[in-house]
Amino acid sequence: AKTELGVSIDTDQFFEVKDFVNACDANGMNAPIKCEFLHRTKEMDAVCKSIADNVITVLTGPSGIGKTRLAVEVCCRYDREKYKVYCVRSNGNSLYEDIRYYVDSPGNYLIFFDDANTVFSLECVINALLKLPQGYQVKILITVRDYAKERVINTISKYSEYGNVEIGPFEEKEVKDILRTDLGIL
Repeated sequence: AKTELGVSIDTDQFFEVKDFVNACDANGMNAPIKCEFLHRTKEMDAVCKSIADNVITVLTGPSGIGKTRLAVEVCCRYDREKYKVYCVRSNGNSLYEDIRYYVDSPGNYLIFFDDANTVFSLECVINALLKLPQGYQVKILITVRDYAKERVINTISKYSEYGNVEIGPFEEKEVKDILRTDLGIL
């Protein structure tokens, strides 16, 4: 519709995994996401277990610790399974119509909200996703920085039990390996 009529069918917040990575890397402000995934196997397993056990999984940690990169890797894993995976990057607009457009038929969905504290009307979004008719199985993965963790968890806990995975810092040798492998430094 956008190409032919100049009318958007969405608010440019829902992405397939590959397109999300490209959009994040295009701004040049954050650490690149399109890089080799290293040294987070234990955390990856914890997130996947939490998704299996809970409707909502929250990745928390300080800014720049690697929450988004870990979540993208989890999304890639689920994308290869029997899930429709969408990554959401908020631009401040309502997501209601996007949800109706992308979550359009019964099935298994994994919806990843990056920096969930920036999502417009997060409470309404969670409510809409969790009240879909029978046949829709929606799992929600969100990242949130430490400073907004309490507010986001208070919001989501009204609707569902959740799992929380805290992301800690890399060890010094892991940082050096990442700098060498992904950035060609050292």
